[in-house]
Amino acid sequence: SAPEAEPQLEAQASDMTGIKVLVVDDDIFSRELLGELLGSRGITVSAADGGQSALDLLNGGVVPDLILMDMQMPDMDGLAASRAIRAALGDEAPPVIAFTANVTPEHRLSALDAGMVAFAIKPVDLDALLALMGAVLSSAEELRASGSQLSSAEVQHACELLDAGDPAVNRWLAQHLVRLRLAVPDHFCDIQRAIRRFDF
Repeated sequence: SAPEAEPQLEAQASDMTGIKVLVVDDDIFSRELLGELLGSRGITVSAADGGQSALDLLNGGVVPDLILMDMQMPDMDGLAASRAIRAALGDEAPPVIAFTANVTPEHRLSALDAGMVAFAIKPVDLDALLALMGAVLSSAEELRASGSQLSSAEVQHACELLDAGDPAVNRWLAQHLVRLRLAVPDHFCDIQRAIRRFDF
């Protein structure tokens, strides 16, 4: 049977002192606002004004615990930057959270294909952002260990397994458990429950 889910993202943000975050956004106001808000919680913030600048910082020795990535930037958008970071750093790449006002299903799938792991909504809700960051950080080792990326092709594969009534969908769910929990927290329990109750 499929493993049980946590009912929601757990906030792991009671003390984030010393956590290092790279904020990538072409909007200086967004960079400064996030720097002030996160800095007030003891988080060390580095900032880049675009995807190429973020790559330059990472290649220059900046080692963040996670990256907050704007999706729409002029020189290199968040999707291209996320792909480039994964290509350059491989398994050592920090988790990337998409920071965007657009979280349609299409945007989610594009971001997952690029290697992003979760979604933060603009304008910033600090408590929600800290809870999400805490959930991602607490899952960092599981994300590395899981290996396989949650992509649109993987989601399509799961749909095909369900359509065929194949119980292998339970193995798929176990394999992608942590990534699903982060990527679609509002729907994860419903997805898991539907698979568990499916009449194979």
